[in-house]
Amino acid sequence: MQYSRCLFVAFLVSTTGWSQAQTPESPGHTTLAAEKVEGRWITEFELRIRGESWDWFAPASGGNDYGYAHARLRARLGYKVPDEWEGLLEVQDVQMLGLPGHSVGAGSVGQMGLGASLFAHSGLTSLDTAGIRQAYFKVGDPKLFQAQFGRMEYSSATQVLPTDANLAQVKRTRLKERMIGTFDFSAYGRTFDGIRLDGDTGDFHLSGFAARPTQGGFDPHFASSLSDVFVSEVSLTAKQGELLRDGEAQLFWDYYEDHRRVPQLDNRAVAARGQIYATGGNQIHTVGFHLLHKLGEQGDFLAWYAHQTGNWGNLSHKADAYSLELGCQWKEAEWQPWLRSGYSYFSGDSNPRDGAHTTFYPGLPTIRPYAQTPFYTESNLRDAFAQIMLKPGPNTGARLDVHFLNLATPADLWYAGSGATQNVGTIQGFAGRPSGGGSHLGTLLDLGLDQQLDSQQKLSFYAGHVFGGDVPASIYTAGPDANFFFLEYQLKVP
Repeated sequence: MQYSRCLFVAFLVSTTGWSQAQTPESPGHTTLAAEKVEGRWITEFELRIRGESWDWFAPASGGNDYGYAHARLRARLGYKVPDEWEGLLEVQDVQMLGLPGHSVGAGSVGQMGLGASLFAHSGLTSLDTAGIRQAYFKVGDPKLFQAQFGRMEYSSATQVLPTDANLAQVKRTRLKERMIGTFDFSAYGRTFDGIRLDGDTGDFHLSGFAARPTQGGFDPHFASSLSDVFVSEVSLTAKQGELLRDGEAQLFWDYYEDHRRVPQLDNRAVAARGQIYATGGNQIHTVGFHLLHKLGEQGDFLAWYAHQTGNWGNLSHKADAYSLELGCQWKEAEWQPWLRSGYSYFSGDSNPRDGAHTTFYPGLPTIRPYAQTPFYTESNLRDAFAQIMLKPGPNTGARLDVHFLNLATPADLWYAGSGATQNVGTIQGFAGRPSGGGSHLGTLLDLGLDQQLDSQQKLSFYAGHVFGGDVPASIYTAGPDANFFFLEYQLKVP
């Protein structure tokens, strides 16, 4: 923390000096100049406290039932001159309590829930970690051109938002961070050390991003960079009303490169996989698009597609994924019900011995929006879902989902995870378990409730139950069902 405090003071001195050094325009333009260069301090405080309970699929040896908690504090200090420049420093402290030391099983049993993943990264049941989460400088007018340098957050697909409130909400909940995200549901989160460039014509938005991610996620060393992982993205967005009268379109290209000293993960025999760095590394290009469109006054349509090529160690890589969704919201009805349904497909590998890897690899996603009980990820998966969102009150929201989950091919693994978390070790970032020859992963039924207590405080509750299929039943012989609960409190000031 001494290093963090030194940087905090240096940042404060530098930004204060810079703001005082601004000189006004000529006397004839005093009012206009004052408006143009007038800046403001950014002082923000954020606290999150969450208690979680897991009753993972039950192996014969037990260890699947436990609870734990974390408290996360973030403090931000910065200075911003609107449409000119911004500098910000954010520090984070995370306190973990009661992690399960008995919930990592042998072989395919693996890490039983997120608490087990947290323990596997640190080997400790309780710990306190602090460090720098963000430290960036941003210059330019976001309505024209803007450049950002340093340690920052980045969320794929959300470079701009549609003007329609419904479409904007769909983008935030059904497109955001499918490929690159902050993984902020986890205790430590993820940020990126790099550069971002954005250009805007009013009708189109072009964005470029290149960075190395931090460890984070389940790893307490969240302030350390993943020096052997590189990610970049270029996207072109046609804003709502440009190419589509009532919709938005985006083209994107992602590049993911990985040379970490961790095990390779695929459906070959373990002895044939080796480590990522020793097999030439993984280099994956993803090209794709999304379409968002209004259907009348109440409906919406989403289409997302991605195609991957490249190398998976010493194998060639080629994979595909897509999502199709429909929604309808009755805004004038009581509780404003919003019904959504859709189908997503993420390819798997049907032949581990053909010299090609065809499992879709999502890179560095935030999986939790798409797997509310995160026991699966966007690899070798078929996901058919229905969802209803309700507003019982002006400050209350509810969401009920049902997902029918199957493996794309039983010859591949059952994958879970949200991407790389450490440079060296035994943890790849995604877990893979054998299918046992089955394809039915399970049916997930879950409920989420959010209550905005006031302008600064929020309380959230979640409960999910998995009716396990033949895939988890082949591993967890004492009980193929699972449960996940949490209660969370958030405070944001101002």
